[in-house]
Amino acid sequence: MKTVVSLSYFHRKIGPLVFFSYPKNSLNKDLSVKIANIMDQQYSEGFFTHSFENLKSMNYYFEIHSDWAHGNKEMLMVSIILDQQISAEIEENLSRLCAEFSERLQSNEEIYTAFYINDLNSFDDNDKENIVKNEALIEEWVNGLYWAIVEYTWEKTEPFEVEDEDEDRGDYEFTKIYWYFDKENKFIEIEKRLPLHDHLDSDKILLFVDPHRKRVWIWHGRNTTTKMKFIAAKLAPTIRDRYGIGFKIAAIDEGNETLGFKILIGLEKESDYTEAQILSAYEGTKEDLELLESLSVEKILLLLKKTKDRDKSTPLDPPEEETEN
Repeated sequence: MKTVVSLSYFHRKIGPLVFFSYPKNSLNKDLSVKIANIMDQQYSEGFFTHSFENLKSMNYYFEIHSDWAHGNKEMLMVSIILDQQISAEIEENLSRLCAEFSERLQSNEEIYTAFYINDLNSFDDNDKENIVKNEALIEEWVNGLYWAIVEYTWEKTEPFEVEDEDEDRGDYEFTKIYWYFDKENKFIEIEKRLPLHDHLDSDKILLFVDPHRKRVWIWHGRNTTTKMKFIAAKLAPTIRDRYGIGFKIAAIDEGNETLGFKILIGLEKESDYTEAQILSAYEGTKEDLELLESLSVEKILLLLKKTKDRDKSTPLDPPEEETEN
């Protein structure tokens, strides 16, 4: 699900404008205008939705105090733009996050100064400092709102399948390993060493590709953040596609590894798993074995069928023995 968060305000000369959006450069000029103009549809504080083309926006209109604006108030609107439909439960929780965001801005008495960043040269040095500082603060808060939304929606619409322990097991000799480098938001292939579980690190996200079984595992160390997990999940298909679009992707958290994954990285032995499921071989007499070898498959099947039919006709309780008078 693609998500964009934007904060719009009413410019005293131009009208509604998008002040900041995240991720950056995710809104083109045309879409920015459409989002900002939604402000004209709302005149009282509250949550409302709007749809256009294949996108849906959830918007929260609110006002904050301002010493510099007409009427001593700045008109603002935070918007969440999604490219998929969501459930009523998710929509309700996103509305709550937007309300909390508005309360944060309303509680800061000087935050209104940020919206005059384009008129910076019209202010003295002290005001300029406040404007720049509060603009950076708003950007930080919008970023925080974005990641809170992503974390919640990702948990509710998790795209990866839970690893099935009955699936075919991988082969570590052909496995490729990638490390998610969060500073540059990309996966880097690392040199493989054995056993593979030596690569596991609680501070890292690793991606294991098993071309033999057409499987991709994303392993999350317990100290990694939701942001790291989300970006890694978005990047995983680009690695998968190098080997084949039919490869299955599964996400695994440290401490909850499946048996198949443990076998792949050498924490479990496949022989231990398979041997436990093999029944003891039949050990018959020499005569039995000679008779078995002399029978054809068809004859064996016929004998088994007759035995089965005979068992069905046998009463549950044996007949009482007759006694002689």
